[in-house]
Amino acid sequence: MRCDEFITNRLLGRLWHVTSRERFQSIRRDGFIRAKPKIPDKERWSTRRGPYYYPFVRSIGGFSLFDFPLGFDILAYRERCRWSSPEAFIPHAEAWGHAVWLEIDRDAQAAQIKDGETVWTECEDYGHGRRCMPHIEAAHIGDMPISSIRAAYEIDAGDDDWRPVAI
Repeated sequence: MRCDEFITNRLLGRLWHVTSRERFQSIRRDGFIRAKPKIPDKERWSTRRGPYYYPFVRSIGGFSLFDFPLGFDILAYRERCRWSSPEAFIPHAEAWGHAVWLEIDRDAQAAQIKDGETVWTECEDYGHGRRCMPHIEAAHIGDMPISSIRAAYEIDAGDDDWRPVAI
């Protein structure tokens, strides 16, 4: 499934965290999605240049979420944010060859969530090369219990759709 189709058909109007199968197993064992998971930096997104350049959401003590509001227009987004690359994760990261999508209960975690617009504004204000996906990358600050995961789905490279996974 193409990135654009996946966003339109699966992600709109809900809040999502995406991870690998291996990391999902760790989340299940631990009972939390951790802001600072026990993952070597070399296996984390955008860490090769060192801590000064870590992704913005990581620098504020959070983990990344995708937040596509109802009515989100991927074509308009691509025109407005030409440097952004949601297909790096959607429908899956190429390096993983798969993904596990976790739907987050926005209401249960409202106090710890910064929406995509807020994260983008703060990232721009921060101003020294921290990575952030404009407008669509939200943040959960701190750890989140798995009881706030509403549903889980997995997709492999070449799949036409995703499959439900037990939490």
